[in-house]
Order: sequence, then structure tokens, then C-alpha cells
Amino acid sequence: HRHPANNAYISKICARLGDEYVHSGDIAKAEAAYAESYEIRLSINGPDHLRVARSLHGLAICRVRQATTHTTKRKALLRQAKRSLEEVLRIQILAGERCAPADLATTYHDLGIVLSKLGTVAHHNEALAYFQKALSIRIDTFGSRENLLVAETIREIGKYFLFFSPADTNVAAAAA
Repeated sequence: HRHPANNAYISKICARLGDEYVHSGDIAKAEAAYAESYEIRLSINGPDHLRVARSLHGLAICRVRQATTHTTKRKALLRQAKRSLEEVLRIQILAGERCAPADLATTYHDLGIVLSKLGTVAHHNEALAYFQKALSIRIDTFGSRENLLVAETIREIGKYFLFFSPADTNVAAAAA
């Protein structure tokens, strides 16, 4: 049986390995590392802890990446990613000020990405709202000039307006 302090360290290493595997493109290994980190963190911290959210976020990113290569499972993987990111967002909101604004903005942004990939107008409208929240937080956190995260979110908002007619965007504006 592992010592609890060792488990916390192992979960941190697993999460970092997951990050490295995602960056190198080895999504299967990333998923395994994030899953191990998630299970350990869940057993140590319970379901409402930010560390659990971080591992769950990594698993969601794996699902999004898998959706680009597994076309037959694409929608199911994206729906899994959406559910995971919604749970991450719930934990982050519950954590309040203990959650770094940059992490919250990333979750909003990633939810927007997943929803835009799901493809319906309703999903795109919801995605726009998440992108707008991410942009607001990122501007407050990083400033509006020369920041790649701000630019990335502006690009996603621009794609929304590029692909939808003014009538579709009026629906989104009315919902906001």
C-alpha cells in the first residue's frame, strides 16, 4: 500500500507526464497518465478539489484530440469531453478565489472549442458565450495587447462570426 504523501507526489508526476505526452502527440499514454493522476487525486482529495479538476481537464483534452482521429467515435468523444469540462468548471467555480483566473479562462475556452466542434447552431451559440467569458478573464488577467491566449480566444470568436450569418449571430447576441 502506498503512503498518502507518495500518492500525492505520484499523482503530480502522472499529471506532468500526461502534459508531456499530449505535447508529444502520444494521446494514449497521456490518457493513461491523466487517468492514474485522476484516480489518485480523487481518492486523496475527494471530487471537489482543484487537483482533481486539473487531471479531469487533461482527460478531456485527450478526448478532444482522440475525436480528431476517431471519426466514428467523434461525437461520443466530444460529448465525454464536454461532460468532463463541465465538471471541471463546476469544481473551479466552487473553489472561487482559490482557482487561478487563467485556469478558469482555459476551461471556458476549451468548452467553447468542444461545443463548436459538436456543430449545431445551439452548440455554436453556447460556444460563443464561453469564448466571451474566456476573453474577458484573459484580458483582465493578461491585458489585451500582445498576449497569445487573448489572441487565440479572439480568433475563435472571429471563426464564429465568419461561419454564421448575421441572423445566427443575432440569436447569440440575444442569448448573451
